[in-house]
Amino acid sequence: MRQRLSHVVAAIDWNEADVDRLRDALGSATLTVASAGNPDALRALLRSGEVDGAIVERVHPKDRKLLRSLEWLHVLHAGADNLATPELLAEVTVTTSAGRSAEALADHAIFLLLSVVHNSPALMQQQRRRLWSGRPFRGESALFGRTALVIGTGSTGAGVARRLDAMGLFVNGLRRTVASVDQDSPFRTMETWTDRERLRELIAEADVLVLCLPLTDETVGLIGAEELEALGPEGILVNVARGAIVDERALAAACREGTIKGAGIDVATHEPLSVRSPLWRTRRVVITPHVTPRQHDREQRSIDAVIDAARAMQAGEQPHSMLPTTAAFSGASSQARLDRRLTGLWLRIAGGRR
Repeated sequence: MRQRLSHVVAAIDWNEADVDRLRDALGSATLTVASAGNPDALRALLRSGEVDGAIVERVHPKDRKLLRSLEWLHVLHAGADNLATPELLAEVTVTTSAGRSAEALADHAIFLLLSVVHNSPALMQQQRRRLWSGRPFRGESALFGRTALVIGTGSTGAGVARRLDAMGLFVNGLRRTVASVDQDSPFRTMETWTDRERLRELIAEADVLVLCLPLTDETVGLIGAEELEALGPEGILVNVARGAIVDERALAAACREGTIKGAGIDVATHEPLSVRSPLWRTRRVVITPHVTPRQHDREQRSIDAVIDAARAMQAGEQPHSMLPTTAAFSGASSQARLDRRLTGLWLRIAGGRR
């Protein structure tokens, strides 16, 4: 039986009714609400040693060690790779609001895919030049009847698969844990991650590769030059997961040299993407700045996930949204100081032109 929580701090800006729901879920535990915009108040409570649970949107990297004194940590967004170190997951029950924007992310993945298939950068350039020409579509093939591999079959991956299935693609899934394909699943086949050789075999069978998996020590650099070569010259990569899952230099080279047809990416290893990145200048790469249209019920989904996890903790049960130790990520690679400075300068200059 898990130890029940006694004092939880929540860095949230919820309405009174939702705060009351959280209090009810926590039962006898004390709830202290700190403004999401006041990190100093959260930091002081974590340092006090008086709290054993915390609900946060983000924590400054220098304060990560403070989290290891907790029994429970809930991260209010889907990805927790910036916090979920091996040490933390070994000592603390970490839960997330994964799935809160799954449908919006799935829509965005399809947008990126179609943008590459339809060569939308060339079409937009034609529109600006007032040219009426079908040239951007020469030699292009529609998606119907082709094969897609979705890596990461959680809420977002399943949403992508449903959309691809409706578009007439054959959709295969690859995931970390064992799962079967039920009758209503949009996945034609489902495999469990084994090794890189099998990964490349599955990629070689696909025309479209969509990444929806978390960034962990196991998945960092998962897609490199060999995997892109396996995807082939008609293949398209879509990444709505995390940038560091893909070797960005290998991706730029693959698109530039025709190893794959193109890519749609919403994430980068270092964000904002360096102004010097070759991806900016690579044809058939569509880039969006880690942003999607806001899902109308996103906040309510996030709140419900917190309350479900709180109830489970107080009942001595394992929350459904608990991260396993295999979800650990030791830390991101450092970005060159010159890249950071040049990118920041460019954003200030470009922003001033609006």
